[in-house]
Amino acid sequence: QKEESEFTENLKSRTQTVEVAYAQQLVVNENIKKENEKMREELSHIQRMREQSEEKYEKEINRLKAVNSTAMKIIKDVSTRQTNGAFQEHLLSIENQNSELKEEIL
Repeated sequence: QKEESEFTENLKSRTQTVEVAYAQQLVVNENIKKENEKMREELSHIQRMREQSEEKYEKEINRLKAVNSTAMKIIKDVSTRQTNGAFQEHLLSIENQNSELKEEIL
């Protein structure tokens, strides 16, 4: 009976040790769940920030494309005006030469 009693006490002690370890593991698991939830929230925040940044940069790129397009149109217009101006100067020069030739002929 003494052996049986010692066996029972030993078994109770081991059971209690296992129960304590199990309870501690439950606490650890709960802490891990909480930490995972925090990380999910942080990741979600980071993803939102990234999406906002992408939208911001996309808008800026589109704005710069529009500015570039306008600048190219202005450059083309200025170039055309310069070409037309030079052509008009050339025509005026020819008209002056014609006038001088007419005077010489007369």
